[in-house]
Amino acid sequence: MEFHVWLAFASASIALLLIPGPTVLLILSYAISQGRRVALATVAGVALGDLIAMSHQILRSWSCARAKWSNRDRPPGYSRHRNTTTPNGC
Repeated sequence: MEFHVWLAFASASIALLLIPGPTVLLILSYAISQGRRVALATVAGVALGDLIAMSHQILRSWSCARAKWSNRDRPPGYSRHRNTTTPNGC
């Protein structure tokens, strides 16, 4: 990779990291308008929501990988279930 391309990429990455996202703006607006207590509750809610979303994605990826692994020795199109070879979305 040429230096000027890398420099452009690094500059764009740093700019995107410095711009606050919608969650940060939400927490700041709650902190300014309603106080520290509400802002901390919002932080806890956002963290819990992120944890649930990440856990769901990890479990879904694991179940899809498990379904594909269990069907590896079967002929194409074979399934114990009706009309599917893997769970929906895999």
